[in-house]
Amino acid sequence: MVSREVRKDVKFYGISVRWQQIERKQGVEMNNEEAKKELKSYAMIKQKREQYDERIKQLKEKIKSASGQKLNGMPSGQGKTSDLSEYIVQLETLENRRESANQRLSQIETKISLVEDAVLSEVLRLRYICEKCWSEIANCYGKSESWAKHRNKPAINQYSHVSSDLH
Repeated sequence: MVSREVRKDVKFYGISVRWQQIERKQGVEMNNEEAKKELKSYAMIKQKREQYDERIKQLKEKIKSASGQKLNGMPSGQGKTSDLSEYIVQLETLENRRESANQRLSQIETKISLVEDAVLSEVLRLRYICEKCWSEIANCYGKSESWAKHRNKPAINQYSHVSSDLH
């Protein structure tokens, strides 16, 4: 089927150009959905990062209290060093996850800032980073709520183009 379409591309150039444009348009719509999912994931990633921060704080307190015991490097039969090493491994894992979350958040923020239209970029920032509702976004501009909602689709469209350029 693909080879026949390629042959048609050579024979019927006008038809294949239209076909390619349709494919490109469908690709943008799919990217818009992916972009929307990515933008919506910001709040969840931020929440996860906060959970990691809290868990890291707890583990550091446990490590501090466990290391407060006198450790001379000799086995004491109490098993405290294995608990300490487990805490350290958990701490490293959580710090890696937190760093990954920070990178993801930063990546989304960067993509939003690279949206060409400043108003659309700000609408995305307010909606997905600051988690403002449409009426709050509209109030920032002295416009109606429907004005703010109607800026979302073109904003996501521009974001999806930035998104595909950075991958």
